[in-house]
Amino acid sequence: MPVDSIDQPEVLMCLSPIWTEKHETAKRLSQRIKTVLDVAKSKGFRSGENPVTAIREGKVLPTVKANVQHHDAMPWQEVPAFYAESQTRLAMAAKALQFTILTACRTSEVLEMKWPEVDVDAHLWTIPAERMKGGQVHLVPFTDEILAILEPLRALASDYVLEGQIRSCRN
Repeated sequence: MPVDSIDQPEVLMCLSPIWTEKHETAKRLSQRIKTVLDVAKSKGFRSGENPVTAIREGKVLPTVKANVQHHDAMPWQEVPAFYAESQTRLAMAAKALQFTILTACRTSEVLEMKWPEVDVDAHLWTIPAERMKGGQVHLVPFTDEILAILEPLRALASDYVLEGQIRSCRN
């Protein structure tokens, strides 16, 4: 279909069948359609308002309440034994989990940590604002136990502190 002939009915034809049952997929599809049409407009292939924008602003599609499914938390009383058991493992995933437990940081923050953010001498990790949910720089002090996890990882000489984990998460 020519990009200049795509309007609200065509977008709705794509989104409506999955909007409530596969909402996350439909939202992503909507974003991609909007991007394609915005680029087409910027290159002169179409004109006028983006139909995705009009559909959103007009609240044409029903509001969908997401069913968030939280994982049960481990009872705090079990954490010391769990942590001790993780210390018997050599895998990078175990080191990442230990680091996450000791710093109480988000998994993504830990897995995306790079060496320039780490100041071993000052016992400090500076998480850049763009990686923080709140959008502000966050300082995480290091204990000796955290430094003991980091020290052997320096020898890997990679950009990411937990190199094996970031690759597996992005592939």
